[in-house]
Amino acid sequence: MRKRLSIGLVYLFVFCIIATFLYKAPLFGDDLANTRTFTGGINLGKDFNLVYNQYYNWSSRTLVNFVMFFFESTPKIVFCIVTGILVCLTIYVINYFVNTPHARFVDFMIVVLAILTFPIIYMYTAGWIATTTTYFYPIAFSLIALYLTCQNVQSRVKNTLVKIVAFVLWLYSFNNEQLAVTALPLVCIAVVCEFKKKREVSNAGIAFLAITLNLIWMIFSPGNKLRTISDYHYFPGFRQLSVINKLDMGILSTVQHYFFGMNLPILIFAISMVFVTLSLKKEKGDLLLGLIPFAILVFSNGCRFLSSMVNRGASFFVMNQTGFLTNFCYFLKAAIFQYFISIIWLVITIIWLNRNLKQAQEKVVIFSLLFGGLLSRLMMGFTPTIYVSASRTCTFLTFIFILLSVYLLCEYCTQTFKQFSIGVLSICIAFNAFVTFLLLSRGRQLIELWTAWSFLKNP
Repeated sequence: MRKRLSIGLVYLFVFCIIATFLYKAPLFGDDLANTRTFTGGINLGKDFNLVYNQYYNWSSRTLVNFVMFFFESTPKIVFCIVTGILVCLTIYVINYFVNTPHARFVDFMIVVLAILTFPIIYMYTAGWIATTTTYFYPIAFSLIALYLTCQNVQSRVKNTLVKIVAFVLWLYSFNNEQLAVTALPLVCIAVVCEFKKKREVSNAGIAFLAITLNLIWMIFSPGNKLRTISDYHYFPGFRQLSVINKLDMGILSTVQHYFFGMNLPILIFAISMVFVTLSLKKEKGDLLLGLIPFAILVFSNGCRFLSSMVNRGASFFVMNQTGFLTNFCYFLKAAIFQYFISIIWLVITIIWLNRNLKQAQEKVVIFSLLFGGLLSRLMMGFTPTIYVSASRTCTFLTFIFILLSVYLLCEYCTQTFKQFSIGVLSICIAFNAFVTFLLLSRGRQLIELWTAWSFLKNP
């Protein structure tokens, strides 16, 4: 009884914090432009006509933008309350999948604190309402759909209505093409596994159908093509780039963000690897393997910070706007350094996960999530707004690092290291709050520092 009361108070606290913060944060950017469009209040007909026309002249995110415009046209308090509820539901669903009903309170708090370490700066880059409904809402609704599906599978009586609701939620969620790409590998594997086991494939199949329909909707959208052409003014040399150059640019923008941008979730993920290694009491070689990813992140971020302080060595941390391959000789030192540390980090992380995860099913899910998250970032190299879109395009991969951290800490750590992780996560939340305070007081100056995409145009 006492545990339930404590958990309920935590949910209430999280809801109040999220709702109050969003209510107090001022509107700007896309939010102001969108609210001016709906000065007369809620108008679903106008909302529908707007997203319908956008499909032909701007964007295939029809469902996502419909929800965004809906909240832009309602009183701000509605958006704040709904977002607070969705954050709590996200915590509930993740806790349901990661922890058993009899798990200790510390396991629940790991989930709560890990979610609160999500970089709120991502939600700032195009306006609170616009970015939150476009990037966080799809994550929340996709997790809710997964929860409903699992409940329906475990129930003796299958509910068709639940399948329909899950399909609608996934149809909305995967209307963000980045999330569709992120989820595609895992969903495809789920469909194949269910088929091989001769089980009902409709549960995984409806998610696959939702992804497929959205990808078709996106590919054939005239608006996406017109928007790409209109956005060439952001990146005049984009149309001359080859596929390899665009892939190179997508890789490097990802490396810059996670290795030189003080990204808390990837640091927490690396710390969780250390705690798991220490909990499992592995041999010295295994201990070293678990420490290297965290050490690399500390080294890369520390070197960039030191370089900016002493104003020396900046050539190691910049990149060519179009990727290293278009001017490899000029950026030789930076190319070798950035590709080397990122490849080493990724290879060692994969080896560590393969050696320490117990079950094959765990490996399939985790590697599929990582692969999908990386694909969602690499695809950004194929749009001229890669730098204009800023940090919000890292949302899905960053959230995957949070999920993996939660799983590793709750599933593999001893109670002692779980207590340590509570302290680490609390420090990260305090740091996140401090950065958010600076964000609101300093604005875009901080964004330019935090995203850390330091590129030079072709010299």
